[in-house]
Amino acid sequence: MDVMWRLYDAEPVERERVVQTLAAVLVAEPDLEFAWLHGSFLGGGSFRDVDVGVHLSAPAEVCSHRALALGLRLDRDTGFPVDVRVLNDAQSPSCSTSFGRGACCSAGMTSVWPI
Repeated sequence: MDVMWRLYDAEPVERERVVQTLAAVLVAEPDLEFAWLHGSFLGGGSFRDVDVGVHLSAPAEVCSHRALALGLRLDRDTGFPVDVRVLNDAQSPSCSTSFGRGACCSAGMTSVWPI
């Protein structure tokens, strides 16, 4: 079965609004140690979703639930699909792909910075 993915596009001003919205929600997350924005959204062209990796201090048994709830909130607040992945136990290939290029924020910060 072929899956059709919707492609999104956004002007630079809209992308900045999304980044600021992500940062505002993420820095208020009580268990967030850091978040990593990465993927095609940052490239300036079309994208399927906004990719965010999170590292949480929450117990392992609640991290997946927390990421799902966070993803749903970010979908609603940004107006785009947001794929939130827990990085706590990510395997090396996932990390090397995710950490190639991106932007990061952490608890106590009020914005994200490019990497």
